[in-house]
Amino acid sequence: MPCVSRLKLPPVKPGGESMGERVARLRKERGFTQAELAEKVGIIQTIVSAIETNVLKLSAERWK
Repeated sequence: MPCVSRLKLPPVKPGGESMGERVARLRKERGFTQAELAEKVGIIQTIVSAIETNVLKLSAERWK
């Protein structure tokens, strides 16, 4: 069973923005740089960049 998010985010619309586009948009809306976001989630900035440009695809299985 999937975990319920504590974040108040609108649902992802099929055929809408990619996961990377969504991460980039939300990061910018909240005023974070890629380096700041990376530090907050415990990864390096190049991974944030790869996620935002869809070079690195996210899957729920990876983040369990």
